[in-house]
Amino acid sequence: MPTPPKVACLLLALIGWLATSCVDEVQLPIRNPTRQLVVEGTITNEPPPYSVKLTYSGAFQSANRLPEESYVGQATVTLGDDLGRTVSLLPRGPGIYQTTDSSFVGTVGRTYTLRVALPDGKRYASRPEQMRSVPSIDSLSFAFVDVNVNANPERFNGYEVYTHFQDPAETDNYYRWLAYGYSQVHSTGAPCSLGNPNICFDYCWQANYTSAVRILSDALVNGNRITRQPVFFSPIYTRGPHLVEVSQLSLTREAYQFWKLYQEQQTRVGSILDPLPAPIVGNIANADNPNELALGYFAASAVARRRFAIYDPNPRNINKIYATTEYLIRPGLCFQAFPGSTLERPPGW
Repeated sequence: MPTPPKVACLLLALIGWLATSCVDEVQLPIRNPTRQLVVEGTITNEPPPYSVKLTYSGAFQSANRLPEESYVGQATVTLGDDLGRTVSLLPRGPGIYQTTDSSFVGTVGRTYTLRVALPDGKRYASRPEQMRSVPSIDSLSFAFVDVNVNANPERFNGYEVYTHFQDPAETDNYYRWLAYGYSQVHSTGAPCSLGNPNICFDYCWQANYTSAVRILSDALVNGNRITRQPVFFSPIYTRGPHLVEVSQLSLTREAYQFWKLYQEQQTRVGSILDPLPAPIVGNIANADNPNELALGYFAASAVARRRFAIYDPNPRNINKIYATTEYLIRPGLCFQAFPGSTLERPPGW
């Protein structure tokens, strides 16, 4: 027997009232963490200048931009070694401080300390950091990586770059790799001249960087030859050579642990089982209150560099590149279609 319309309406109203009466509004507290000093810098055994970046923790305006008030200005920054030598770092941009004494050069075996005095009177100092030696890079190699761009439209095929070197057996070693590269990009270009059927300005070079943390401890491979250690991924936008420079850096054990924690936070998948991310403290603390820690890390690293040009002769890879990069061709002149690119092959390769 169907429910009368009036009874049905009363039942719906009662259900709605019960649903809303059982829900209490909860006011969650808003986190307003105290801002902290953030220090980023490295001294190497390469020629100066050496730079340090000082900011305060806080919200980003965009992926790569901090609010103006986050940059630390009018700080006094000095760098000293265990022989008693010191050098001042002078302002060279928002939050950037740089050495100006060309005679102060980082040396393997020396220990370095960074000191920062803020305008509010607070003084910070890093723990002494020793510059450890780093083995040279014997060679670099590459492998074509097919990421199936049809299933992953936000990703690109590319070349994984590997380093090969001999790890010293006498000491525990910790490594970090930084790298950048240039690869070609493609636009529709324009006629080379009026009435000319040939097309010009349709290819140019674009720089590629990565934020991935590439580190290694030799705890399980001490004294062995390290082969096929991945250090860089160079995305493919069109057919053409790739130019890559790899820097192999030495780390102290403490610096390795810092970057290991950073790497773990980068690679979390964001599931409910992941621990909440927390600021990663480094090796810098308030000189008058050791319990007040800064974020970031000041490192001393020896550097070995090597450059490498990738020319892929495999026709199977080339056909794959042609098939998956058509949609990446932009209209217009290449250097305008890809801001920051250059028409000339980068110097040095």
